[in-house]
Amino acid sequence: MSGSGSADRLEQAKAREAARLSAAAQISSEIAHELNNMITVVLGNGELLADALADDPALQPLAELIVLAAERAATLSANLLNFARRQQPRPKVVAINDWLLALLPVLQAQVGEDIDVHTDLDPDAWPVLVDPAPLESVLLALCANARAAFAGRHVRRPGSITIGTRNSVDAAVSAPGVEPGGHVQIMFVDTGRGMDRETRIRATDMFFCGLEAAPRSASVEGEGEGLGLSLVHSFIKQSQGFMAIDSTPAFGTSIRLWLPRAVTTVNRR
Repeated sequence: MSGSGSADRLEQAKAREAARLSAAAQISSEIAHELNNMITVVLGNGELLADALADDPALQPLAELIVLAAERAATLSANLLNFARRQQPRPKVVAINDWLLALLPVLQAQVGEDIDVHTDLDPDAWPVLVDPAPLESVLLALCANARAAFAGRHVRRPGSITIGTRNSVDAAVSAPGVEPGGHVQIMFVDTGRGMDRETRIRATDMFFCGLEAAPRSASVEGEGEGLGLSLVHSFIKQSQGFMAIDSTPAFGTSIRLWLPRAVTTVNRR
């Protein structure tokens, strides 16, 4: 009987997980279509503005940044649709440091001028095997969560985000189900309000909206990215990697992503 009961519980858990993923896919699809409508307006007007300001060296780069951000948002929307359709990642060999440095202006624009984005990159970081388009969406989602964590915060340090890389030879030892071998760790550390233990444990649950949440004030109600870390966790697992979250209320959050090392020719962008 106990074996039969365990099998039944396993099937029920699988059914619940399938239902949650189906609901998340439906929501992702609806969000992506709404985003596309807004992105079309922003991108079209941004391109017109960039052309109109071609002779203004002070304002024209800002218009180009609007266009760049809109293009990145279009990529994010496409990735949401990919998730809704449950498409598998298409990994490439990526020089992670070069890729991150190229993405840095977009990440800075995502969090705003009041939050400084820094890098702490290992100059000898290995290339990684990953689909770069959804990885970009992952970092944008982390930036959105961090931005919400700074709203109305009470912290002891200025607002900042540090993105780092480190090589890791035996990281998979502590991650059941992950293939052994070299990994590259991407660290995303913010000095926002952080999470308490209960929030940290549930942070990757589907539909959990308390990300980076100490008790929220009315001024920041609803600013959490409810699907953010759940989708991050899902993508990292699909990419044969794993993630870890460390956080202390009032001091910030550290999210570490391990991606498998690539051993072939680098695709730099």
